[in-house]
Amino acid sequence: MHRLLVGAVAATLVCAQEKVDLATIQRIKREAFQNSKVMDHLFWLTDVYGPRLTGSPGFTVAADWAIKQLKEHYQLTVLMAEQNFTQAIRIADRGYVIVHGKIAFEGRSTDELNNNDLIRQFYLGM
Repeated sequence: MHRLLVGAVAATLVCAQEKVDLATIQRIKREAFQNSKVMDHLFWLTDVYGPRLTGSPGFTVAADWAIKQLKEHYQLTVLMAEQNFTQAIRIADRGYVIVHGKIAFEGRSTDELNNNDLIRQFYLGM
């Protein structure tokens, strides 16, 4: 009886498998091998910008490049939580200052953010 139940379950699983669309898999593989940008990005991050430590000038330049690639070439939105206000505002489209879990200020332009008294006092030390 036990063998019959195991056999019935195995037969059900084999019959319930999804059909594999090999044409779609081939199109995905072809796209990956012919149009991939991975090696281009790897070249820029390793050979052009080279090794870098977090917070170093090389890291800042490489991070700026990567974010610009995502925004300009792939039209992606990038959400950054950055402590370095002066670095972040150079590449941001919009900025938020969050104090105690609430948005204390929102701005869309560099001038608007740089000239805000809250930001000048707490983040720029002015």
